[in-house]
Amino acid sequence: MRKKYWTEERCLEEAKKYTSKGDFKKENKSAYYAAYKNGWLDNYTWFEKKSTIYWTEERCLEEAKKYKTIIDFEKHARGAYAAARKNKWIRNYDFFQKRMAHNRKWYYENCKEEAMKYKSRVEFRKGNSGAFQAAEKNGWLNDWFVSRMKQNYWNYETCLEEAKKYGSKGEFQRANATAYQASLKNGWINEYSWFKRPVAHNKKWTYESCKEEALKYKKRKEFQHESNQAYLISRKNKWLDDYFPRKKHIYIWTEENCLEEAKKYKTKSEFFRLSNGAYTAARKNKWLLNYDFFLTPPRKKKWGYENCKEEALKYKSRYEFQLGSKYAYIVAFKNGWIDEYDWLKRPSSKK
Repeated sequence: MRKKYWTEERCLEEAKKYTSKGDFKKENKSAYYAAYKNGWLDNYTWFEKKSTIYWTEERCLEEAKKYKTIIDFEKHARGAYAAARKNKWIRNYDFFQKRMAHNRKWYYENCKEEAMKYKSRVEFRKGNSGAFQAAEKNGWLNDWFVSRMKQNYWNYETCLEEAKKYGSKGEFQRANATAYQASLKNGWINEYSWFKRPVAHNKKWTYESCKEEALKYKKRKEFQHESNQAYLISRKNKWLDDYFPRKKHIYIWTEENCLEEAKKYKTKSEFFRLSNGAYTAARKNKWLLNYDFFLTPPRKKKWGYENCKEEALKYKSRYEFQLGSKYAYIVAFKNGWIDEYDWLKRPSSKK
């Protein structure tokens, strides 16, 4: 049985090349894990330890002043940003607010000023989506629009005025659900005679009338889009196949055409992937056994200690070894043999 390469002495010599555990682990995992497993890491007292309270209030303030916006602060100094946000120091950084206002960021006052230009939330959202999203996110919408609802803003006159903007009940409901519900609840919606109802809404759809309607269209989707009621009844009663019969393409794979098809491909897997129907027929009828023209894929080489070493001698560095013979490299690295290949140059830890 081979002796382990990373002894206590070798680990110590390797560890002296680095200033922190992180660098040690990054540059030489084998030595690091050997030292970790055997408890030698605690003896490497020169490794630097980072303080857990580096970002004080003063340091956070100085760091924050380097950036124009909170977004830049968060992006380029995550540690300082997290500490300032956690300790609520970020609220005192008023120099951010002035710069953000210049970039048209939405705060309570300017957002309210913008919202007052509109009569409803729907109009506000359509008129200025950026201000609307900021107000919705911060819960300000209730301060500006709910009060109108509490004072019975949607009375007969306001509902009537709002309803006149739309051509159908569906459009009215989608655009202003509050006004629509008020109109529906109070029975005013029946007075909006300009709302158009589909011509065929109350029509009784029989097999013949559905068929007559369906023949006006070339595809099922077109039928569904233009005459949804007739389409739904036809689908429920399973009449759609009568109006739009599905085309079935059946191809019979004989021994001759299977052979011709198989000759187009180099391997069985390629034949299976690109012509599944022919492959299935050939396999089912055992014609596949006669296709000796298919190339047999080479068997994977088994990498042991000796042939891994022999393969590694072809290269000057670990990187070349990895590129030139991926599987041999993986086996050598996994088993710790790669550390014995002294002729393979290691990447320098100095930048």
